[in-house]
Amino acid sequence: MKFRAALLACLAASTAYADGKHTMVLKSEGNADGKAREKIDAAILKLAKGTVEGVAPGDISFGDAAAAVGCKPDAPTCKDDVLGMLSVDEVIATTVTRKPGGLEVVVRRVQKSGAPREATAKVSDAADPTLDSQLGPLFGAAAVTPPVAVIEPVKPDVTPPPDTTPPPDTTPPPDTTPVAQPLPPLPPQDDQQHTRLELAGMIGGGAIVLLGFVMWGQASGTQADIDAAPSGTLAQLKHLQDLEKQGDNQSSLGNLFFVSGLVLGGVSTYFFIRDRGRRHTDPVARIVPTVLDHGAGVVFTYGGLP
Repeated sequence: MKFRAALLACLAASTAYADGKHTMVLKSEGNADGKAREKIDAAILKLAKGTVEGVAPGDISFGDAAAAVGCKPDAPTCKDDVLGMLSVDEVIATTVTRKPGGLEVVVRRVQKSGAPREATAKVSDAADPTLDSQLGPLFGAAAVTPPVAVIEPVKPDVTPPPDTTPPPDTTPPPDTTPVAQPLPPLPPQDDQQHTRLELAGMIGGGAIVLLGFVMWGQASGTQADIDAAPSGTLAQLKHLQDLEKQGDNQSSLGNLFFVSGLVLGGVSTYFFIRDRGRRHTDPVARIVPTVLDHGAGVVFTYGGLP
């Protein structure tokens, strides 16, 4: 998790701009295949560069950026955290969903001030997506307005008849530009999956620690065999060397399992306790190495923090 956050921070740092407005076109999300989403991303980036200043492509999606700063994408303040991490004034987030007959492309413009705006386009062929006519108004493309016909008055004769020509229609044509709607809430992250992974890490760490104790016990038994082994002949000396090598391997494996189990169990327990603080009332499961009266082991607890 820390490595992922550091990587995303590096990606955000690589998008530094000169003075002016900073807009980042993020990678698309959705259930469409990767090749189709890449072509949609290229078409949206081209459209944005033609109408928006300071546009640059991003290397992550809005969901990945929200996960990096530790917020839920549908939270009202999450967009400000994402914009702050990426050091931009606006991000363009895209969701591509495969539906019967083609693809549905939902594009959202998320800015520091004001409510997010979105527009939806239908694409029947991802090989050459055409989005300008459907998404142009979202990026400020000017709509084509038909000219108003002006009726020239008829020149009167010497004795002109009464003028019955109606005045020209100067009423402007209706505005057919689609109104951008606010962003719908993005789906919440699956906390249950995180909890299962953290519990599995704690249990697995405890099991590895126990395996380390088992290897230490085997090394102790091998050492007893070494102490009792005769060394009077060449064959006996060869057998003694084999026992010493076996004991060293068992001891080394015991050290490796013990340290690895402590690290895995400790990291998993940390993330479980941190996520529990966000869930407030969820019980906490922990596996802690401990020393008992006649040896060592691990203790599994499930309940509230002390």
